[in-house]
Amino acid sequence: MKYVIIALVLTCTMFWHKNTLQQEVQSTQELNKSCLAANIFFEARGESDAGKKAVAEVTVNRALSELYPEGVCNVVFQRKQFSWTHQQSWSTIDAVLKGNLSAFEQKDKISYRSSRRIATAYLQKPFPVLLNRDSLFYHNKKIKPVWSKKMKKTSTIGNHVFY
Repeated sequence: MKYVIIALVLTCTMFWHKNTLQQEVQSTQELNKSCLAANIFFEARGESDAGKKAVAEVTVNRALSELYPEGVCNVVFQRKQFSWTHQQSWSTIDAVLKGNLSAFEQKDKISYRSSRRIATAYLQKPFPVLLNRDSLFYHNKKIKPVWSKKMKKTSTIGNHVFY
């Protein structure tokens, strides 16, 4: 009887641990999807799907690179990497991360749904490659950052130049 109880406790503990671990993984995956979708949305909301995919690719490339923090959310919210993270209010960022776009116009809601769909695709492995695995940088065509002079341009898609 003693061994039956021990086995039952171990089985329950292993089941609980496995479920908790699965929930943590799912929670992390969902958070990364939300961060990537928000980055695509704020960086390329007026762009075509190709422009949004290119932004997604650069973001994921950074998350996979040893030069950047691990994880999409850490990349997105790394200091001074994406201007929207310090230009938008935290209440707006929080709402978008939660998928609450009630304060946005219909065209923005449509763009967010597209951004979310693209984020889902780019967090699966292997993800689609539009640029190349080494693309880590981009900027809007309207600006000429100092750092871009040292980079090799790989593509221009919509309003963004990629390196």
